[in-house]
Amino acid sequence: MTSRAPAGQLDASERFFDLVWSTSRRNPEWEARVIRLIFEIKGMELEGIRDRSRIVSRMAQEIAEMQAEGWERRQRAEDRMFGSMVASIRGVETYRNPATGETVTLSSEYGRAWVNNRGEYLVSDSPGFDPNVALREEWKSLERVGR
Repeated sequence: MTSRAPAGQLDASERFFDLVWSTSRRNPEWEARVIRLIFEIKGMELEGIRDRSRIVSRMAQEIAEMQAEGWERRQRAEDRMFGSMVASIRGVETYRNPATGETVTLSSEYGRAWVNNRGEYLVSDSPGFDPNVALREEWKSLERVGR
């Protein structure tokens, strides 16, 4: 408890303050309610701290995932560019068998490629050439990858 009075009148007010002090009574029920309220407020503050911590943690995880995805996209793009450059230097091109999905690397000097049921490949740059007619056996046309 504190007492306050205008300058120079503290001693004169001392009897009044003693009277006020002597009439005050403790109320254990009120004190318990105040303490419970303080604990509730502290609990809410602690829960708020936990919530903010979870939010910060989740945000950091999402940022890390975005950075990893960006890195992976850049790596895939660099791999494609490097693969194209190497294929160009080697003079090859990738073809896909539409029936099986398998890919094969063949010379890029020819415009078309086929595969037969024995796994043999045939390439040609002649626009009218059809190995099914010319060789009288079954050949499946391959698709160029990336076109």
